[in-house]
Amino acid sequence: MESHPSPLSPDVIVVAPSGRLDALLAPELDRLLTQLQHQGYRRLVLNLDRTSYIGSSGLRVIITHAQALRTSQGDLIMCCLNDRSKQVLEITGLGTVLETYPVEDEATQALLTMQDGAARDADH
Repeated sequence: MESHPSPLSPDVIVVAPSGRLDALLAPELDRLLTQLQHQGYRRLVLNLDRTSYIGSSGLRVIITHAQALRTSQGDLIMCCLNDRSKQVLEITGLGTVLETYPVEDEATQALLTMQDGAARDADH
């Protein structure tokens, strides 16, 4: 699992898990997201380009951290979802709660234009 500042802004951190985001990888993602939040990062992009599957454990981690970031005027936005991951979000109804973008730069730009946690249009 990788994390690095976005090329568009050092205030946005990109987290890129690889493989199956299931009960085995979810705790690692949880630790990394918690660490980033403790370091003061409030705008995170979760790039799922190299993620082949999202299970319930992975969804729980994503939702928990998205909610925590939103309460501290930040957000967690996902990008680069494969068709299977998009389908999981649609089936669970989380596609209306979790913001997604087709590419990393668009997700980063959305976070950069965010004004003090103001609500944004989630239809992307």
